[in-house]
Amino acid sequence: MFSIRDLLHRSQGRPHELPATPEKADNTLFARVRPKTVLVEERYEVRQEVSRNPDTTLESGASGTIKIEVPYDGHHHVTRSSLDDVRPWLARHADLASVEGRIGHLVVRGHQDTDLEQVTGQAGRTIALPLTMPFRSAELSSDTALAADRFTFRHEIRYKLAPGRPKVVPVELKIEVTDPGTISGQQIHADGDAVLYSQQPVAFQRYLEVSIEVKVYIAGRKGWNPPNPHVRRIRLAPPRGLSLALSAAEVTDADKPDEGRLVHQDAAGTGLEWFDIPTILYAVPKEDSPRVYHTPRMRVQIQQPGELFSARRLVVHAEVETDGVLLSGSDVRLFDACGHKVRGPRNPLTVRSLVSAEATVVLDDAFARRTFEPQQTFHFDEVIPDGVRVEDIKLALRDLQFVVKPMDIPETKVGKTQTLIAFLNATRGDPDDVTQLWLLVWGRQQRTERRSERPGGRRFTSKLDTGDLILVVFGSVPRDSRQLVHDVNALQVGLRDQFRRVQAQR
Repeated sequence: MFSIRDLLHRSQGRPHELPATPEKADNTLFARVRPKTVLVEERYEVRQEVSRNPDTTLESGASGTIKIEVPYDGHHHVTRSSLDDVRPWLARHADLASVEGRIGHLVVRGHQDTDLEQVTGQAGRTIALPLTMPFRSAELSSDTALAADRFTFRHEIRYKLAPGRPKVVPVELKIEVTDPGTISGQQIHADGDAVLYSQQPVAFQRYLEVSIEVKVYIAGRKGWNPPNPHVRRIRLAPPRGLSLALSAAEVTDADKPDEGRLVHQDAAGTGLEWFDIPTILYAVPKEDSPRVYHTPRMRVQIQQPGELFSARRLVVHAEVETDGVLLSGSDVRLFDACGHKVRGPRNPLTVRSLVSAEATVVLDDAFARRTFEPQQTFHFDEVIPDGVRVEDIKLALRDLQFVVKPMDIPETKVGKTQTLIAFLNATRGDPDDVTQLWLLVWGRQQRTERRSERPGGRRFTSKLDTGDLILVVFGSVPRDSRQLVHDVNALQVGLRDQFRRVQAQR
């Protein structure tokens, strides 16, 4: 590992040491200047298609920029200490018409996937990029002009990223388009309050729902804990010739459905956009494994979709910023003119990557892949709701080749009011093409009297337990619901036959 002195020694090509204070250097002017901005920024573009044959591509032409800005203000940036460093040097070199001084260095490691070596003319796994600025020129004719707050020095260095880097596409958009008409089984499972309303009539909704989740991938390093990326903006653009009304759209997070996001009309006046979506880390990865971040799943409900149902494409744009991280893998540190690493809140160094992702959703394919979620309610009179009847339901599902899993519910005692006595999840098929049922078993128990008359005119009255059993079934099946409807009807027929035998035995 090279020290800053070694790097400066190599970069200057002269056999001299970095001075302990700037004014001791005679061959090179070192000045204690505080840059206003030292920005190292990389830009990437991702193209994605959401269709039957999805594709995600990192576009070529990724680039990086180093921007330096220093005002000659005489206060915060070019200070009195700066003038103390510059004036003696300028006095000793009064014959020079132009003078540049060194105000620090950028030390860059891990730049192998960039062309910084060619741009800077330096080689090695670690390079030191000198930061220089003029202290005498046609505009800066005297040292008083250095502190007059009339000029600002700006310098820019551009570099390119190697093709196909980074190896992992940094941003991916997960998008689903549905036109839901019923409460989903996933919602029932995730939201306990929805169970209470599962027997209420469900009306078909006339809206289009777009579900959007942004994933960000960052290469891992040992002992590294970078800030979470941030999605600065998401824009939903309709096909050309159509527009989305701001008053007819609502954006919510799946985890916080009651908290809507502020939605704006875009600059063209045809699309919708919203801003500043945070991300969270899925899990702390193993060493050198990519870190995967994701946003909340955002639901965009378009209440008046109109011609969107007949459109062919919908475009979603996302602008992602990885603050403190260069996706090329480069690591940048700033050192001042004395060779000290710049730290703390006054550090002018900003490092970030900006990724512009555009996902085109082929609506015909999206609707073809949508999930149908039918609902059905069965009512069985004079059936005592107990554990035996729940086992009958499980057996009927297994006869239809479903794998049944009981879900946890609070322990309750069945009384005269309707009580949830079981919550079942039944699945069938491969994970990529799964059919699911969510079954809510409700019960109500009561006592009734049975009167009978025997020969001789004797009458008997007996009391016995009875009840009602209500089964609410939510289904979820991709593409075509006909098979699921057939299965649910077969479940109803099987249970009616079974419960009819139970009633006859009483």
